[in-house]
Amino acid sequence: MAKFIRLNSPDGIPLSVNVDHIVAYADIPYKKITKVYTANDSFIVKQSVEEIDALTIEV
Repeated sequence: MAKFIRLNSPDGIPLSVNVDHIVAYADIPYKKITKVYTANDSFIVKQSVEEIDALTIEV
């Protein structure tokens, strides 16, 4: 069964992300955002690496 977490784009749009599709994520400190990479795409979210870690561990 797919496991999803809710993240927010910088413009406030909520994103549901399948945890199994996340390949990596990294903080971009000078912009205070995090870039999330999947096998097919990448996108930017407001949450920090620590917040994403906490969400993925809960799932």
